[in-house]
Amino acid sequence: MNARHLIVILILITLFSTLLAGCTSSPAGYAPSQNPVTTISPVPAGNTPINTPSPVVTSAPGTVITPIKPGPDVSIDLVARKMAFNTSTVSVPAGARIIVHFQNQEPAGSAQVTGIPHNFAVYTSPSATTKIFSGEIITGGQNITYIFTAPATPGTYYFRCDVHPTVMNGQFIVT
Repeated sequence: MNARHLIVILILITLFSTLLAGCTSSPAGYAPSQNPVTTISPVPAGNTPINTPSPVVTSAPGTVITPIKPGPDVSIDLVARKMAFNTSTVSVPAGARIIVHFQNQEPAGSAQVTGIPHNFAVYTSPSATTKIFSGEIITGGQNITYIFTAPATPGTYYFRCDVHPTVMNGQFIVT
């Protein structure tokens, strides 16, 4: 190798080092985010049984959150007509993602009155003091899709129309 080659190599190394140094420094006036980066710790490969928990997600130093494995999607067709739902019992698996296709089929009373308003809401009990989900109220002739997650704890819960809770209600059973 002659001196010329050596000089070219040294220049390339110097340029490369300068470029690397520029990539790791912050531009003037830039401050890195104070929010910690979320990291995922993978489960060690090789000895992982089939029913292992999900990977551990760390959101802040010292805080570890284990994600809940999402349940299956459950689609429900629910109709409100003549001041009643088309069912008095809804059964779903614990932790399932619930997709309610809600149709308010109440007709308008006259040309000046829009259709009767209804919605679908789920509570822990008929007292309706603890809400699990409450959907938007829509008027007669409208449709809407509600999406929420069923409770993770099996049991008998309560659903109703928030506008007409004494006549439009039923059991929301989580298995």
